[in-house]
Amino acid sequence: MNSKKLTGRFTRFINEDKKISADGKVKPKAFYPTKKEKTHISVFSTETLIESDIWNLGLLHIEPTVAGRADLDGSCVFNIGMRITIDNTVPMHAQLGPFPDVTSSSDKELRDLRSQLAAKLADISNVKRYTGP
Repeated sequence: MNSKKLTGRFTRFINEDKKISADGKVKPKAFYPTKKEKTHISVFSTETLIESDIWNLGLLHIEPTVAGRADLDGSCVFNIGMRITIDNTVPMHAQLGPFPDVTSSSDKELRDLRSQLAAKLADISNVKRYTGP
């Protein structure tokens, strides 16, 4: 695993239209860890890929479908206090985090911190909707 400060483009694929606002911005909810992810979210290193290859990567690995993507610069992620770790569980895969591990609905402080981190990621990302092949 690579845990040094990473730069370049990393992509969070978005699997629901409702996570992209009408004005074309990504909503913080797109960056919330799923129950399966818990403290880190899945991203892909896409710096060396052309547009069509980025979308193909998402279509290959994201279920049930790809609604869009949020592109992030690794150095901006580092600047807000988070890290990206390449794990290559599938080619080009990485983990972005850490997020607080919110285990119950009563963890208000942790939920608020998770929301703040997700909002910061949304602010520094560039979103693109998937329009098909």
